[in-house]
Amino acid sequence: MHRGVLAAIHHFPARRRSIEELALKSENFRLLCTDLADAEAALGNWKSSDSPVRDERCAEYLSLVTALKAEILEFLDAEQSNVAD
Repeated sequence: MHRGVLAAIHHFPARRRSIEELALKSENFRLLCTDLADAEAALGNWKSSDSPVRDERCAEYLSLVTALKAEILEFLDAEQSNVAD
């Protein structure tokens, strides 16, 4: 399974099926999931860094991860609304 999709499932395990189905249909959703996986990887790298800007970069990437998770939820909710209509 694609690492981005796995990242989304990690955060939203109860919506696994919806994530998998949407990932099959939507390249934009897959790219969003990839962005999440990339941001998490970068956050992990910065957390283990001894750079003087470590804390600042960690805060930036944590904010990005939070925003991407919210966007993924919006995407999932919109898809669920479309199915319900």
